[in-house]
Amino acid sequence: MALLETSADVLAEKRKLRKSLFRFDLIFFTVCAILAIDTIGQSSSYGAQAIFWLAVSAVTFLIPYGLLTSELGTTFPVEGGPYEWVRLAFGHMAGAITAVLYWLSNPIWLGGTLAATAIAAMDLLWGTKIGDNTGLSILVGLAFIWVAVMMNILSLRSMKWVPNLGAVVKLALFGLFAVLVIISGTQHGFKGSLGGMFDGLGPAFVGVLGVLVL
Repeated sequence: MALLETSADVLAEKRKLRKSLFRFDLIFFTVCAILAIDTIGQSSSYGAQAIFWLAVSAVTFLIPYGLLTSELGTTFPVEGGPYEWVRLAFGHMAGAITAVLYWLSNPIWLGGTLAATAIAAMDLLWGTKIGDNTGLSILVGLAFIWVAVMMNILSLRSMKWVPNLGAVVKLALFGLFAVLVIISGTQHGFKGSLGGMFDGLGPAFVGVLGVLVL
């Protein structure tokens, strides 16, 4: 009986769904979500061993996480994502706890790391002194957060250009960084070597954890 009710719920929810993201959008949405510009400085500061841990994390975390999400999303195509998946298996309480824990990372990232990065970028590019003024930093941070909130409130069909544009910008920046690294290394030599990749793996792993969490 429970299985029949679950199947009926899934079919009822599936009828309500409207496709907003197409193949092109999904590729760029994924690129925008995975590539993290704000943590590239932290991960690169640990040298060549960071490459090892990023490769390990891709195999042990990124690929299994993607396959798991894909399997759940196609098996249970309902609105609510992680909440609905856990609710169907363990009940409303477990689903609610999962939703809260999933949500907690967003205000920490958006109101903390991302807002601070945006303020630092404005100070660097436009010569403003927002970071030196606590009150002004709070106002700019709140404005940044509310703009992001409004973009998320609007329909995905109307606002999907934002992650698409973000993916293009991130790819362009990563390409620019790669070219600059090659030019700098050719002219001044490359610091460190892949031969020392396994030296100090512990500290490098701790540094790369920030990339995994975000």
